[in-house]
Amino acid sequence: MRGRAVAATLLAVSVLIAAACSDPAPEPAATPEPTATPEPTATPEPTATPEPTPFPASDGVEPVTALFDYTYGVRLLEAGLYEEAIPQFNLVVRKIPDFGKAYYFRGVAYFNEELLKPALEDLDKAIELKPELADAYKARADVYEAHEEYDLAVRDLEEAIDRWDQRFNADKIAEAQERLEDLRSK
Repeated sequence: MRGRAVAATLLAVSVLIAAACSDPAPEPAATPEPTATPEPTATPEPTATPEPTPFPASDGVEPVTALFDYTYGVRLLEAGLYEEAIPQFNLVVRKIPDFGKAYYFRGVAYFNEELLKPALEDLDKAIELKPELADAYKARADVYEAHEEYDLAVRDLEEAIDRWDQRFNADKIAEAQERLEDLRSK
């Protein structure tokens, strides 16, 4: 029985091979006509790369390094390490003397260390350099309140409220308005 199965398989295979070999060979495909080679386009002349604008440096130090000092100072401030933050902001204002936010943050650090006079000086400078910085007015109001100069504190809180964008600072505005009511009653 086994021999018949093998013979039948061989017969089937040979029929398939014969059928495959008896098909006519396919005709070769037509060769497409060559197309015209496009004319080369002119390569544009390279333009000179402008020289990079150097950073203005003071004391031979680039302001980029001051930004690292600034970021580190902000992180120290956020961690409540006010005394450690002050030297960082000292470096920043020495390297970039017109950087208003550095004066603002150093003023906040001074205030938290209860150094009210340097805090007020720095916040005044921050507002001079960056008058749109609403947080500086609020911080200066804190200093004025600590000095019991309530009229000046009210004025600065009102200024901060006017400068804060309502869309992003609703909580700050609400808190400042509550403080205003307290300060006006003093």
